[in-house]
Amino acid sequence: MSSYQISPVTGAEVSGVTTVCVTVVGTVLAASAIVFAGVAYAAYKTVNHALSDQADEKGLQAIADLKANMPKLKQKATLLVAQHKLSPLDAAKVTAMVTISSMNYAVNNQELVKTNWKNLQQATTLNQVNTAQAYLQNVLEQQNQQVLVERLVVCTQNASIRAGFEQIKVNSSQGKTRIIASNFKGEALVTEISGNDNITIATETIGITGGSCKSILEIFNQALAAEGVKKGDPDEKWTGGVCELAASREFIRSRPTRKTTPKTSQNLPETPNRPILPKPVIQQKAQNHQ
Repeated sequence: MSSYQISPVTGAEVSGVTTVCVTVVGTVLAASAIVFAGVAYAAYKTVNHALSDQADEKGLQAIADLKANMPKLKQKATLLVAQHKLSPLDAAKVTAMVTISSMNYAVNNQELVKTNWKNLQQATTLNQVNTAQAYLQNVLEQQNQQVLVERLVVCTQNASIRAGFEQIKVNSSQGKTRIIASNFKGEALVTEISGNDNITIATETIGITGGSCKSILEIFNQALAAEGVKKGDPDEKWTGGVCELAASREFIRSRPTRKTTPKTSQNLPETPNRPILPKPVIQQKAQNHQ
């Protein structure tokens, strides 16, 4: 039998990511050269400091949540920048730069970010500002997505092990990452991470009998939370053994089948083969006739 659940992911703690160099974008951009001078530079420093003080989100966030927060940050930046009486071009650049640097993007390729940041700083027209800002945001969103998915994979593996499934395989295909965790009984916990702006985690139990599917998923969810994964309430259902995930169906197809020994028509136990012994020779004594 099997149970299935799917949950929206809102974020995860950044600690524990070892395979990528993770930095929040504000830290990267703060160390980058600023081409402004005079009033424009002062405006950038003042507004950036004000927005940074208001930022309260920590850890990794899903792109959808970052995008939802951006209009509010941009509105605050626009009002603060307007107090410094900059030219339209400098005002547009400062507003774009402080808005992006205040966002909670996680990055794993600092040089690529810095290159696009420099293009934004050096824009000479409003159209160039808009284009450079769009390119920079695209780079940041892609990197944030990579970091978040990688962190979710690590968390899912750890949670699967805590739930009793220590044999783990990970593969990615068509924008989906699958974590297939099994145990020595042939039972499995299959998880699929998918989505772009809105990431979801779908998990399914396979081959588990005795009504323990729900308790196993509860242990798994608690372990995910302990790993720092933040997700919404799961949408759960009982599948009755009909797998929802393609990875689950693939696992079942690849699982070795048990060989059975055919029984005789009389259902008699088989007897071991014994060596054929030679027949004994019976000698008869001759009778003497008198």
